[in-house]
Amino acid sequence: MPRLAVFLLALGILSWIYRVEGYPNGAPWSTCFTRYPKHNNQGTQTTPCPIGITFSAPVFAPGEEIVIKVEDPNPNKQWFSGIQMAAFRDSGNHEEIVGTFINYPTDKLKAITCFAGSRNMITHKNNLKVKTLELTWKAPSEHVGNVTFKATIVINYETFWTGLEAQLPSADQDTATIKPPLYKAISWKHLVQDVDFSGCGDTKGCFLHPQHCTGDNCLAAVSFQHRPSTDDYFFEMHTTAAAAAGWISLGFSDNKEMGDDETISCVFSAGFGSVQHGWNPGSYNTRMLTRFLSEVEIRQSDGQLQCKFVLPKESSAYIINSKSDVLNYTNITFNKERGWYLMLAWGDTMPASDVLAKHVEMPVVSSSKVNLKEAVVHRGSSFPVLVKIHASLMMIAWIFLSGIITVVSRHYRGWMPKVTLFGTKVWFQIHRGLALLVIIMTLTGIAAIFFQYGKDIRAFSIPHSYFGLIVVASVTLQVIAGFFRPGIDHEMRYLFNYGHRILGQTTHILAAVTMFLAYSIKYMSREQTYFGIAVLSTWVVLQLLWHIMYEILSLKGWLRFLSSQEDAGTDSDKYPDKNRLLTILFTIYVLTVAGLCVAALLAFLLY
Repeated sequence: MPRLAVFLLALGILSWIYRVEGYPNGAPWSTCFTRYPKHNNQGTQTTPCPIGITFSAPVFAPGEEIVIKVEDPNPNKQWFSGIQMAAFRDSGNHEEIVGTFINYPTDKLKAITCFAGSRNMITHKNNLKVKTLELTWKAPSEHVGNVTFKATIVINYETFWTGLEAQLPSADQDTATIKPPLYKAISWKHLVQDVDFSGCGDTKGCFLHPQHCTGDNCLAAVSFQHRPSTDDYFFEMHTTAAAAAGWISLGFSDNKEMGDDETISCVFSAGFGSVQHGWNPGSYNTRMLTRFLSEVEIRQSDGQLQCKFVLPKESSAYIINSKSDVLNYTNITFNKERGWYLMLAWGDTMPASDVLAKHVEMPVVSSSKVNLKEAVVHRGSSFPVLVKIHASLMMIAWIFLSGIITVVSRHYRGWMPKVTLFGTKVWFQIHRGLALLVIIMTLTGIAAIFFQYGKDIRAFSIPHSYFGLIVVASVTLQVIAGFFRPGIDHEMRYLFNYGHRILGQTTHILAAVTMFLAYSIKYMSREQTYFGIAVLSTWVVLQLLWHIMYEILSLKGWLRFLSSQEDAGTDSDKYPDKNRLLTILFTIYVLTVAGLCVAALLAFLLY
């Protein structure tokens, strides 16, 4: 028991640990193509930004140095603490960042390198408040046409603007001599024809979720088809996760965990549409310069987000060395001829943008590596093995076993009076044996979920985890009390029986509440939540009906010979019809709770 107490105390301490997103020391290179502070999903301001951008010259020439001033033009200047700014091409490829920042106040600002340039984005290095910033930008040596400076201005953690723009025209307006961008722009068009999953397992491979869906009715799905003539891969994706879903993302991973994964995200939200190439360094996504996609189509309508795109046989994600002043990066190549675990995730966007917000519902991962050239249907799960073990053990223990424990101890004490098991009556051995099994399964389930999530368990499990710990403590106390129960003739035996019964019923009710609260965890998909709550509600109603029926039978005398005291020596052979009927009822009850337990398991394991 001391070890259990230490374990529970550790869980309690860990439950207070939390993490807040934010970059007081400036934006990292991973935000080069989003420039959207993810301050706990706080949205950008929709009012005009008080800060403006002005230039030392009305136009620029190749290689020219332009002094830029960032400040509130009004006499009572607004202070600000953060900035992220770069110059983007107006023509050719709007993602391409051009020019270099060569002079800036180093006590407040720093230059970072975004693909594929050098010191081409400026950002703050601390959260000190300023009212004016003056810096110098050097134009590229080639004619790139007009550019637009795009900036994010941060007043404080809750107040920031992401849409500040200022155009700087080129002195040379001859579009014919503009140097083409390093990478071709990837555009998308509105999807006209619905994605088609009818060929899954025949003409194309598919990854479908949940386990029982067939394609169009899936929560999320992707089909893939190798095209030998061009040696590339055609993909179709869709999600019906929620009418407001703003993005769906496909990941290619070498294992079942997020980290070092290539991602393709189709985004359509609030009028913003894009297809994004990304990479998961860990449990978050970094948007890359879009280089490898083609034939992109997107549509969001009728609660569905659908898209199509083509990927070459090889694509790559880059990792920039942020300590280098020049572009210094490492490529991670993803060859589609290899087998990859496929991941599907979906979610909403940051307000008024096409920037991916952190997904709420758990992503689904294929159960095995997928050969993209094979026309095979693949399935997967949203939950790791330890989470499945946790849920399965808890459901078996508290839906199936605890129900039997309660019914046997309450209504079947005189069952098989002439038969003993290990020196005591059958009902008692069943009661005690199953009770021990319940606490073993409960503690094992708690350990499984703790080992899976560790200190992050608090981030998503309140209040489910707190109620779960109360149930653990309660059932542990119940089992310990059972071992130290007073003798049959002891004057306290009567009080012990009632106390034991009340604590047992209370624990069972708390366990039911805990299971309901599990489906309030935000990482559960809505469909899974509806399914799980429906099953648990049915279980609660049927449990109540069974208990009411047993109590009525008891009042009518049908259970009197079974519910007498342990030492009464009742002989159920005198009531063969009643004994046979009650045995049949018990069998039906066990089958009922077993069926409900299976349904509850399916509600979880199908997703």
